[in-house]
Formats: sequence, structure tokens, C-alpha cells
Amino acid sequence: MIKTMSFRPRFLFQKVAEGRHLSPVSFPRTRESIDFLLFGMAVLAIVLIRPAFAQEGKTKIRISYPNVSIANLALFAAQQWRIFEQNGLDVESIQMRSQAANAASASGDVHYVAGVGPNSVAATLRGLPSKAVWFASERLIYSIVARPEFKSLKDLRGKAQLMSGLESGSIEAANFNPPFLYFAKRKGFRDLLDVGSHAQMPLGGLTASNASIQNRAAELKRVIRSMQIARRMLLQSKEKSVDFIMRAIKVDRETAEDSFEDYRKTSSGSGVPSREGMEQIVKSLQLLGQFTGRKVAFEEVADARIAREVAKELGYKVD
Repeated sequence: MIKTMSFRPRFLFQKVAEGRHLSPVSFPRTRESIDFLLFGMAVLAIVLIRPAFAQEGKTKIRISYPNVSIANLALFAAQQWRIFEQNGLDVESIQMRSQAANAASASGDVHYVAGVGPNSVAATLRGLPSKAVWFASERLIYSIVARPEFKSLKDLRGKAQLMSGLESGSIEAANFNPPFLYFAKRKGFRDLLDVGSHAQMPLGGLTASNASIQNRAAELKRVIRSMQIARRMLLQSKEKSVDFIMRAIKVDRETAEDSFEDYRKTSSGSGVPSREGMEQIVKSLQLLGQFTGRKVAFEEVADARIAREVAKELGYKVD
């Protein structure tokens, strides 16, 4: 949670603020001296009153996130770079597993959930009154990685594919996302398939309750605006972003540089939820045997109106 700092006024203003006695001072009764006195009183009022207004003006909200990964970089950057604060928000981010986040969202203990994907959409389709309102990226950053002797997906038929045991040889392939994808490649494992290049499915974003969309639209707009600005800033400066990734995700420079390149490839859009992206999420759930035969409308699982407003204001071309 970002805290604001108050600075004490100095000299004459500091004494007044501390309630200390001031000796009478005589001023020449000239127009210049009166103007100076009025100016000093105005500055004093600003110094003493502004911190209270600034603190009162910030809206306190809680945003949950599932894990520390590049999918949530915009959230972390908006906090660390005080973009939320600049938009009048006092944000507390809380790491929660998806099921816990859904329960907290339903009870109102968290206001927004950082994430758009199969877990959040499945919760919506099961009755949680929520919708995807912002995309952090336009496609997945996942790859199927295998031991060097496997050269194609055909070679993997009938083989075990689990995340653990790849290095020990007990399994043949695994589905990795950053930063584990880069660790595996450095150990000599082969990248057989870039899943994201074949599925235009979002990775990360923001999910909001229907009540927040309807009753806290102005606040939600500030949240989306902050995260979209943070994402744009991440894309503008490689060096600043690499340093930030190293600190936020706690990885070495090489891994941070690899993460930045993938982030840049997948996160350059407007943030407006797309029909194609939501359809791919629904299809992925149906392939797993969930909600089969159910026709899901875009409006049932997403609301793009506020993200579209923000994108237009920030200069993005949107439909």
C-alpha cells in the first residue's frame, strides 16, 4: 500500500503550524507589504490544508492478484511509480489464489481482481456477478518445452507432460510461462510450440464485480486508466522496465530482458477486452468439458465500455 508523506512548513509557517508564539512584527503600510502578507497567508493555508484534502481525496481500494508474474506488471508498476496515487487512489494489492479472490470479490473484501482468464471467466459463468473490464495483454506467453531429443509435437504423443520432473527425466515435456520458460531454455530444453502465437487469448487484466461497474464507474475508470498508463510506460523505456522487472519479479538481468521482450510483443494494445479474446477463453473451458453446449455472449462475461473510454482519452484507436 502506498503511503503519502506530509512535509512540515518551515520558518514562519512552521511556527504557526506548531502553535508557537510569534513576536509582533510591524510592517510598513504599503501596497507591496499588504500584497506580500496576503500571499504569505495564502501559501500558509495551502501548506496546512492541502495534505488533509489530499489524504481525504484518495479512494482506498483493494486489488487481488494471483501470483508475481509479468502478467501483473502493470499493477505493480502503477503502485511503485505512484500512478494510482496520481489518479486519486490508495491501492492495497493482495496476493490470493483464484478461488479465494472470487470469494473475496463476492463478499466485497476486495474491490477488483487482477486477472482475466479461464479461472475468472469460469467463476462468472458459474454465477459470480463479475465481468472482464480490461486486458493486460492480447495473447498468452506460454510454450511447450521438451527434452532435446524431442523435435516436434508428434514425438510427444503418449508421453508424460508435467511441469515437475522435466530436468530429472521422469517426464518428457512441460508447459512453461515466464520466467520458468527462460530457465528451461538455458538448460538446453527445446521450445516445441509457442502456444500464444496460436491462440489469441489474453494473459492478465482486470475483473470487476457487476456492482462496481454499475455503481463505481468513475473509480473503475481511474483504476483502468492507471494500469493502462503504467503498461504504456513499461513499453516506452526498456532500461527502466528491465530494472523494474528485476526488482518486482526478483529475477536476474538476462531473464528480465527476455521477459521485457515477450511483454513488448504481447502488451501493446489498447486494453479494451475483445470478443475474440473472450471467445478463446470460453472455448478453452469447453475443451476441458466445462459449459459444453452453452452459448456464451460477450456481454455475459465482459464489459468493454469503460476501457474503451479510457483508450480513446489516451489516444488509442478503438472501434
